[in-house]
This record gives sequence, C-alpha cells and structure tokens, in this order.
Amino acid sequence: MDNCKGYILNLYPIDFINKTGVSRSTYDRSFKELEELGYLVKSEKEKNLYLFKEVSESNKIRDIDEI
Repeated sequence: MDNCKGYILNLYPIDFINKTGVSRSTYDRSFKELEELGYLVKSEKEKNLYLFKEVSESNKIRDIDEI
C-alpha cells in the first residue's frame, strides 16, 4: 500500500503459498475475507484484477486508483 500511484503487484497464489508455507485453504480463506471486508475489490475493467483499498483514520474506505 505504500507504493506509488500506478504500482501493480502480480500476486500468484502458488508463489505466495510456496514462499510463505501457508496452505491453499488458508490462502483462499484469507483472500475471501479481504474481499468481504472490502480491502480487495474485483475490477470491472479486467478479469483477474483486484483493486486494493485502504481504511483511512476516519474508517472510511477510499479507492486506490485503478490503472
């Protein structure tokens, strides 16, 4: 989240799982939870692209610009 505007992070589940040692079910559950909480939002423009959102100090969710 601290990266500059327009930064793109390619996150591949298998790479994350291999590097962290978490199980696929833990990864899937955590990803789903981030979606449900509004931190990850599926792009309307591109398939398989998710937008990160951050919660401000006032607890309002604001969009991080979509590429």
